[in-house]
Amino acid sequence: MFQAPASVWNAIAETQTLRTAWAEQMFPLPQDEMDVAVKGELDRVEAQTGSKVLAAAYLVVMPLLWEAEAIRAWTAQNGPLASLPPVESVAQAMAIAQGDYLLTPDEAQTLRAMLLAPPPES
Repeated sequence: MFQAPASVWNAIAETQTLRTAWAEQMFPLPQDEMDVAVKGELDRVEAQTGSKVLAAAYLVVMPLLWEAEAIRAWTAQNGPLASLPPVESVAQAMAIAQGDYLLTPDEAQTLRAMLLAPPPES
């Protein structure tokens, strides 16, 4: 979530159909509220997994994966945004996460499992 400003997530929420209740709650938030909500999500995932790195990786790739259709439609209308690469599979999400974060094998396994299920409502 922190790879793009709230204005981008807001625009996606305003113009596209979102797949998850999580995104419906998070994407429309103004920047200050989004910052607080993302911090809460980081804390929640860290408490669940015991890893700050895993929490950060999850919050970067999970919206790209689960909201890929909305992001793809928005970027088709507005132009590509390097911080929102197309992610069509868990394998692609994992490649991004492992390229950006030093995940242990256990963290990678946990992240893969987390990405298979839709995100819980925040």
